[in-house]
Amino acid sequence: MEKSETDTKSGKGIWSSRRIRRLQNHFTYFAQNAPWTVVTTLVTGLSNYVIMILLMRFAGLEAVGQFRLLLSIVAMLALASVLDTGKILIKYVVQEMPGVIRPLLVNRALWSLIGVAAGLVVAAVQAYQDNPLAPAVAAAALMLPLTFPFNLYAQILQARREFRLNALINLLKQTVIVAVVFVWLLLDWDVITLFIVYYALRTAFNVWYMSWHFSEMRTVAPESKKIVREATVLSGSGMLQVVLDNIDKFLVSYFLGLEALGLYAIGVSTGKLLLSFVKPMLVVYLADLVDNRLSRRFQWLSFALLTLVGIVLTVIMGFFMSLVFKPDEMLAYPIAAVIWISLGIYFVGVTKYYSSIYHKDSSLKVPVITNLVSTPLIVGYLLLCLKFGGDYALILCAASYPLRELINVVAISMLSRRYQPGRTSEAPQAAE
Repeated sequence: MEKSETDTKSGKGIWSSRRIRRLQNHFTYFAQNAPWTVVTTLVTGLSNYVIMILLMRFAGLEAVGQFRLLLSIVAMLALASVLDTGKILIKYVVQEMPGVIRPLLVNRALWSLIGVAAGLVVAAVQAYQDNPLAPAVAAAALMLPLTFPFNLYAQILQARREFRLNALINLLKQTVIVAVVFVWLLLDWDVITLFIVYYALRTAFNVWYMSWHFSEMRTVAPESKKIVREATVLSGSGMLQVVLDNIDKFLVSYFLGLEALGLYAIGVSTGKLLLSFVKPMLVVYLADLVDNRLSRRFQWLSFALLTLVGIVLTVIMGFFMSLVFKPDEMLAYPIAAVIWISLGIYFVGVTKYYSSIYHKDSSLKVPVITNLVSTPLIVGYLLLCLKFGGDYALILCAASYPLRELINVVAISMLSRRYQPGRTSEAPQAAE
């Protein structure tokens, strides 16, 4: 009792005025910014989801499979655009280092030329095989140097905590895209033409928004070579993350066909809609991860609460999906349920991964080695599911998402002890 009173007087007690103020700051900061980050991430996920639902209703599951396969092909081509440049950009913009945008943008654009060449080769092979996807792949490949490099505006706004502006920009972008897609489907255009229009709109918006920051590109950071090198190294590792995000689609298409891929894509997208609400809880604090590590208590509490939320929503959403989906489409429900139930492990896995990147004392060896470990394990797991999973193959493939995050948690925890020594701080602090 005496010790407790002393601690309280010294400002170390659980309910000390300092801690209360910190909690108030947490709540205020979160309440002001989280809704806008929810809008940003939810609108993007909802936009792609609505497009696939429209395709399912207008053109069938095979058309959904074609669209989803095209998205995965382009995502693989975009690997050349050093996609994790955005994470490094956030790290240095938060530190208010001038002149970091230009070298990172130029580096990203130059690397993307490899994707252009690869995409044209893929399109040529597809054309030789009379594959109807060839024109869409060629068109998307030619747009690569503008599409992904100019998407850096989103990371700039995140780093500067301009969550409201980022949300409004993204809302306008996705609303226009969905509206155009809907009109295109009413006019009975095919999936290939639809995809080209969809991708062209994305590219045009990215270039327009990034042009707002052109005035900041007159200067180049003195340490630009080091910054570019960090972005390239991290992106080399991040390639494996993109592979994992898309390899299941390629394998499902190869083993089970485009219609099965369409059903799988609907189920996974339905499940991931919930994740669009979770990720903003982290995005709000990305800048704070530069100075703070995550406490073990915060991780366990997040896991327990979000797992409970996932279970409850799984039950509720089962009822609503039965009202909207046709009987032959209801296999999407257990696919989505696997992702919903794993909400807790998803959040912990993502936060630990981002913390290992953004913290000012972090070592890039941690995320790099983690990706090198997780990729072959997940690919092997997917092959086993599709080879021996039978009627449950698609559901088992969906389980690769929580399995991936579990591997991340274990690997990062072990590697951090070696490469990121130091005391773990409390959960990220909000900006004063």
